[in-house]
Amino acid sequence: MPTQSIIITCGNPQCRKRLQINEPEKFTKGAKCPCGYINLLPVMPPPPPVTSSGIGERPTAFQSDDDAPTGLGQRVQAPPQPATPGWLIVKDELTESQTFTLHIGSNTIGRQSVDNPANHMITSGDKYMSRPHCTLDVRLNKMGVLDFILQDGVALPKGAYKNSLNGTYVNGKETRLHAQDRIYLQDGDTIQIGITKLVLKTGYSAQSTQQASQKVADMDYERTVMNFINR
Repeated sequence: MPTQSIIITCGNPQCRKRLQINEPEKFTKGAKCPCGYINLLPVMPPPPPVTSSGIGERPTAFQSDDDAPTGLGQRVQAPPQPATPGWLIVKDELTESQTFTLHIGSNTIGRQSVDNPANHMITSGDKYMSRPHCTLDVRLNKMGVLDFILQDGVALPKGAYKNSLNGTYVNGKETRLHAQDRIYLQDGDTIQIGITKLVLKTGYSAQSTQQASQKVADMDYERTVMNFINR
């Protein structure tokens, strides 16, 4: 049975086009964007189907590898691999700063819990944050660049998947990530889970935890999704 289609954002920082991938199991070599960038697809089992097309403009749909456009676009020069993939740093008006070191693979993030722990647990009284809440997949793509792929919810044992109760938001947008969304993040992007915000700093922009934390401390606060509590 074909896998439910997913929506991703192109990993080329000069493109960032949204792509709808139908039958993603066929894309064993990655999905080519019209810009020419090859996007490896997340390995997480897809969540249940939704009717909305997600955030932003209507995505470009591909049926298989053969249907992917062959536009050339700009090649992305692969930088040297950082010693640490990156960090998630709490940058929020209500929660004390906390720094979490990312690893290659699936990083689950959520509120601190003994019974249902995430890889990275935030010490917080934020009752709108699930335990765990979202997943950040860190992987090396075929161009030798680390991709940071965000999706709401987490994988459960036996192939099941559970989305968060209150949603995951990116860069202050009021539209939550839908079940199909796989968002390629860039350095400095802000994730809101519950009413708590975290900033991604990659190992390409910082050489240590201290430097990453300082760079985030110097940033302006991303706006909170103001009507979240009233949803």
